[in-house]
Amino acid sequence: LEGQRMVHENHPRVMTNDPDIRWHWRNLNTYVNLNPHYPWQNDILQVKTDADIGAVPRPIGHGWNLFGLPGDSSPPSRFVRLFYLRGYALQSRAMTSFQEAVVLGTGLLNNVFLPVGPVAGNPREPGDGPELTDYGVLKSCQEKVMLIRGYVNSQWRKIDLKRLDFSKAHTWPLEDGSLGLQDITDGAKGDAPKDQLYL
Repeated sequence: LEGQRMVHENHPRVMTNDPDIRWHWRNLNTYVNLNPHYPWQNDILQVKTDADIGAVPRPIGHGWNLFGLPGDSSPPSRFVRLFYLRGYALQSRAMTSFQEAVVLGTGLLNNVFLPVGPVAGNPREPGDGPELTDYGVLKSCQEKVMLIRGYVNSQWRKIDLKRLDFSKAHTWPLEDGSLGLQDITDGAKGDAPKDQLYL
């Protein structure tokens, strides 16, 4: 920051590039109205109306506890979204396995993924093209693995850190030239087991 190296303990456990991290921490205070619970608090105000409308006010559908969560692609909005979505997800259900953590991490990263095009570059800054999410990374210190995915091939690929010789340099291609698609046509089943989801 301003030519100085700054080191902070990042207790919110979310990171972004701009503005500085302390600004983002303070900005989280702007969203204290968000809530991890279903919004029943206005039930005390409910009144009956016509039969086809029913009692009002009442929540219609799900997601109202997140009303006001910013949805744009700016760094401040992505920071806020990841902080609250991660926190509420972990409060709702503790992770008990590496697989569950990968599913949550994937969902969170998907929520802030930037496809090329919608986020405009600054025409006054030479070389400032449209922003995109070049790659995604999930790390597990406990499992000693890194998962990476590219912009085109969004299939996770694993690097097992336990098997690496850290006295040597290693590089891996971020993209492999494919979409990472798996053809499952021939794997169709007649009757689906009741304990699994099937198309």
